[in-house]
Amino acid sequence: MKKTMFLLTGLLFLNCFWALGQEFSFQMYFEDAEGNRDTLTIGYDLQGSRDTINPEFGEENIADTPFDSIFDVRITNQADINGAGWNYDYELYHTKKKIVLLPCNEDYFWFQIMPFVNIDIRAKYWPVTIEWNKSLFKNECHEISLFTPLYPGFWWDTGYYFSDFMRITLENNSELTFSANFPENWEDHPVDYDFFNYYVDAEGNPIATYWLAFGDSTLLILNTPDVINSSETKVYPNPTQGKINFRGHETGKIKKLTAFNTSGQKFRIPFSENTADMSSLKNGIYFLKFTMDDGNHFTEKIVIKK
Repeated sequence: MKKTMFLLTGLLFLNCFWALGQEFSFQMYFEDAEGNRDTLTIGYDLQGSRDTINPEFGEENIADTPFDSIFDVRITNQADINGAGWNYDYELYHTKKKIVLLPCNEDYFWFQIMPFVNIDIRAKYWPVTIEWNKSLFKNECHEISLFTPLYPGFWWDTGYYFSDFMRITLENNSELTFSANFPENWEDHPVDYDFFNYYVDAEGNPIATYWLAFGDSTLLILNTPDVINSSETKVYPNPTQGKINFRGHETGKIKKLTAFNTSGQKFRIPFSENTADMSSLKNGIYFLKFTMDDGNHFTEKIVIKK
């Protein structure tokens, strides 16, 4: 009887395993500067694809649904369609879940398999913060997975981008606050279809494009630094009446301080070695972007309350 129960339990486990479908998946949580939220589910499987919708994995095409006017995050192939010169002839899709192909533990050329997704963000209130469970990336198949504003093709880190970070590895970090991947004066700046950093939707709103790429240790050839984890820097007092102090930025000296309010307005902030003066700004929530002389960036949320 025990052997029979064990066999039935084993069969039930296998049935549940195959019902779940994908080999690996995780959730990425997005929040804009006003507290609006959205969630994506991203993963990989030997039956996955980054080019087509697979209903068996629970993927649904919502390309016919307009972006929310305030905040909306989607996985799309819009950037690939915009670059149709690459002979890309798949149907447009927008989805909240995508399972791509990644043949774990097999000998393959990473840039040919292309195990990544395009993430498009419509946000009225920048910057945007993302969070994920970094413990899920302690796995040799995807330990060097990263989030980036640069198209992750071969030699992808030689392109250009408009956001305030270059890449962040998901195993070493659990959150990131970042700016839009389009120019501040995007109305006067032509969309560049060589890099697909952003495009404009049917209502004339800019949609910023980012990429999440799964990768193993072969991605260690990337020699650009991660963004600094903002938890390594302390800014105080917070809330503040305007004058702030900071410490912990050992990896480089501060080159520039820029503050953004929740409407996306930008303000240059005067500073000395360890202090800054934001007293000219009105009460409210601001995102203080530190630009370091070694090329790193990080952002702190500051509340001004006079």
